[in-house]
Amino acid sequence: RESKLPFLLFLHTAADSSMRIVLLGKTGSGKSSLANTILGETLFKVCHGAVSGTTDCQSEIRGAQERSVQLIDTPGFFDTDPDAPDMKKEVLNCMIECAPGVHTFLLVLKVERFTKHELAVADVFSQHFSEKALKYTTVVFTQGDQLEEGVTLKEWIKDNHALSTLVEKCGGRCHVSNEVQLKGQFTQVYTWLCSSNYKWTDLPRRGCCLSKDLLRAALPVQN
Repeated sequence: RESKLPFLLFLHTAADSSMRIVLLGKTGSGKSSLANTILGETLFKVCHGAVSGTTDCQSEIRGAQERSVQLIDTPGFFDTDPDAPDMKKEVLNCMIECAPGVHTFLLVLKVERFTKHELAVADVFSQHFSEKALKYTTVVFTQGDQLEEGVTLKEWIKDNHALSTLVEKCGGRCHVSNEVQLKGQFTQVYTWLCSSNYKWTDLPRRGCCLSKDLLRAALPVQN
């Protein structure tokens, strides 16, 4: 039986003024840089080599307008087998950081010529994450300045079947980030975050949470 990472969401009625965002992606995708861009500060370690600069889940909170934003940067979840013990441990750590629940996932990919490794990220995410989690996911492409002149993001995505399928499963929610242009412009990024995922308009009223019971059942912690 196929094992799915238990990002299983359910709704509850608790009011919540915090916007909790989990960044996912393989090492080198630009997750940590994107997190720094969103918050307008260098709070997350950035590593430009093949070794991940993020070895544990890291959480940072900053206020914005009437709601605070909590970003959870994760290790390269797609660098190893999703069923590996270390992977399961970090998933659990991520869930602890996200209590009482996640509002959205940002799946971070680079704008570049897709290789079999990048295609594997799209496949793993589609295969191992629940369909409901995909409904709360936005695909973010970093290094937007690498797009060929005159080519739109939609056109670039359309040229790759696996990528277009992934974006479609995420409700068509995708965004290209140019860190150079957005650096330090927290209000602009916050506005994008609020507009890119329509479900957030209801979140302060109805909320969104992760089932800890399902997590424990799917990922038993060994003492």
